[in-house]
Amino acid sequence: MKAKFDAVGLLSREARDWPAFPVCVALLGGGWELLYRAFLFGILTPLIGTIGAIVVAALAHGLAHNYDSGPQRIASVVAAFLLTITYAATLSLWWLMLIHIAMPLLPALIRSRMAKRTIVATS
Repeated sequence: MKAKFDAVGLLSREARDWPAFPVCVALLGGGWELLYRAFLFGILTPLIGTIGAIVVAALAHGLAHNYDSGPQRIASVVAAFLLTITYAATLSLWWLMLIHIAMPLLPALIRSRMAKRTIVATS
């Protein structure tokens, strides 16, 4: 049976799938930070310098999200640049991981709460 997803395609409408969502987001958000910031930026910095590593790592990360619309793609690239520049300045991944994990969780939580209120209000 095919799962039904919300309009954004992030959160399954099936209640049995919801507990897995935060776990997957944590693993993916943390993994993306390790791959694009720690690994790619770390490998490229000695080869092409900090600025070049920021540009390549941010573009690779932002474009890898592969959103359908232009504005989503641009927002993803801008966010990737901000996170990569911040990593270059601090060399700390922990709070970047928390931000990357919170970005999809907060809208999903808000949509979930709104859906529960709509159900209660119409009952």
